[in-house]
Amino acid sequence: MKNLKKILKASVLAVGLLSVLSASSYAGSFACVDTQEVMQKSTFAKSLGKSLNDKVSEIRQKLKSYETELQNLQKEIESKAISKQAKKQKIKEYENIRLKALEYQQDAQKELQAMQEKAGKEFTEALKNAVTSYAKSHNLEGVFDCNQMLYTGNLDITPSIIKTLDSAHK
Repeated sequence: MKNLKKILKASVLAVGLLSVLSASSYAGSFACVDTQEVMQKSTFAKSLGKSLNDKVSEIRQKLKSYETELQNLQKEIESKAISKQAKKQKIKEYENIRLKALEYQQDAQKELQAMQEKAGKEFTEALKNAVTSYAKSHNLEGVFDCNQMLYTGNLDITPSIIKTLDSAHK
């Protein structure tokens, strides 16, 4: 009976030790990446953002020129020194430019949305490739988004992923 207790205790201890060892080796094969930090610090992500910002600036500049042109026409229309015929012509011109500006704004919004979607897909694909490459070379079973984890401990590989991503897109 005493031998049975010793064997039982030893086997429970062995099973407990095995489960602790396997859990710790299993947990060691996972990592996490802070995708928000990658977006903020990666030169590749910044370059994607810069192209979007450049396009926004271009659009704003064009819309500002339409606005200036419309303001100038408005002043001419309101001028008392203008004939009725010239006023009708300026009103027609004003309306044409207003419609052109509106059409440009709508087209620009569509173009910006398409650019944002393309940049988002490009970033996501590049990030997945960088994470996959890193995970394979470091024998990781999985990589999670750190923002979705309650505790990350020393699982965060974000700086390494930023380096991998940026070096792949120079």
